[in-house]
Amino acid sequence: MNLPESLPSSGTPDLAALAAKSAVLRRAASLAGWAGGGKRALTAKGVLRKQDVPAAAAIIGVKVPQALRSAADLPELHVAWCAAIGMGLLTVEGGKASGGPELKSWPPDDGTGLLEAWLKGFFAVSAVLGGGDRDLGRDFLVLVLALLNVLQDEDAPAGRGLLREVLEEADEICDEHDLDADVRGALSGLSSHGMPKIAGLTALLADFGMVTKAKPAASKAPAVTPLGEWAASLLAEVFPVPLDAELTAE
Repeated sequence: MNLPESLPSSGTPDLAALAAKSAVLRRAASLAGWAGGGKRALTAKGVLRKQDVPAAAAIIGVKVPQALRSAADLPELHVAWCAAIGMGLLTVEGGKASGGPELKSWPPDDGTGLLEAWLKGFFAVSAVLGGGDRDLGRDFLVLVLALLNVLQDEDAPAGRGLLREVLEEADEICDEHDLDADVRGALSGLSSHGMPKIAGLTALLADFGMVTKAKPAASKAPAVTPLGEWAASLLAEVFPVPLDAELTAE
């Protein structure tokens, strides 16, 4: 998926403010400031070594579970790491991480630059969670759009009802845009990143500032923020609409 050629000028300051407050952006910047100060050694998979995880987690304000195999098993850290690389705040090369080209000038001095960085981070995370192939996480992005569409309905259900409606909406999106997307596979794949399916996806979008945080045992689904509404409209434009065979070239 490519970034849009131009970002909206109307409402950009408000959207940029929401993006700046998002947990992912704040964590990515903090993590880059910590890891980018020098060439930090990484594992063969390009993530932080296990012995460095406690310090990195403390930097971004998350707790480390007792049973931890890899930095990739801590969702908040893994997402912030991937976002920082996608935003250009971190560079990974030769098995080491160092400061990226955007780190010295962070944060951007205008709303458009901040929104562009937020988008780059979001698409980078989507590509990783989507398996790193199939057009940079297309399956995952269909799932995101489906969840945002469903949550924009005031009567959106919570729990299993939300999962059912999201899958139905995802099927409709695939039919409308003639997409061959493995949405159920993308949903199941979240578990391999420590995110429990629909609850994990909702929590991820909340960390990106797209939806409000879900309350424990809440009977009402989270609400979509203006940033989430804009992201949904953007994704709807990104997916191509198949041409009707009966349409003329004009």
